[in-house]
Amino acid sequence: MRINPISTKIYNTHFRCKHENLVNRNENVKNSGNKIPLFALQSNFMPAFGRFRKVKSVVLMNRDTLMPQRAELMRDRAGDFLFYKLMVNRKEAGYMNMQCDSVFPEDDFVLIEPDNHIPKILEIRSLMGETYSGIGTELIKEAVSESRKQGKGGALWLNSVTGYGWGESNYRRNENPIPFYYKMGFISPDKKLDKQIKENIKNNNTKALPNIAIMLLTSKAAKKHYKTEN
Repeated sequence: MRINPISTKIYNTHFRCKHENLVNRNENVKNSGNKIPLFALQSNFMPAFGRFRKVKSVVLMNRDTLMPQRAELMRDRAGDFLFYKLMVNRKEAGYMNMQCDSVFPEDDFVLIEPDNHIPKILEIRSLMGETYSGIGTELIKEAVSESRKQGKGGALWLNSVTGYGWGESNYRRNENPIPFYYKMGFISPDKKLDKQIKENIKNNNTKALPNIAIMLLTSKAAKKHYKTEN
């Protein structure tokens, strides 16, 4: 896999031109003024030279021993992008990438939120899904916490894509992630589609679920992921 150094400017345009060749765009790095660390664009969009720092310790469940396992949540930042990874015994258990300054496409639906600049989860992936449970849950909880710190009330949005972002192994590779996101409180902003999705999940008809869908976690629904302060 070829790795290219890139800057924040390239990150901001990456999802507008996913398939664009970035090999010869090193000029953006020179213009960054060295104010941010350089990163490498990989197939999974994780920074290769990141300066990760520990955020907190979390507890995952070992599927084999049915015993709790402590994991370290690490974070790095480049411009408007946040990168998280969960480490268990110095091995990556999963990761999540976020774009903080992101405009939700359904403006009318989002009027109930603080504003339409809701943080977007670019990718969330479980690398040790066969061994540990709770990886995705802990990462989304952290995303909610970050959204609250930014004054967005915990609101988040993402693009749910079947077969992408679930793991490097065969574990859940072709599984539709929508039921998981609904369990976490995400919904579809399309009311008709949302009703159909809920019925299919209730009837365990996952084959009828869309392979790609915009999902939104409202600030009201995000409250389930944190304790309300007095």
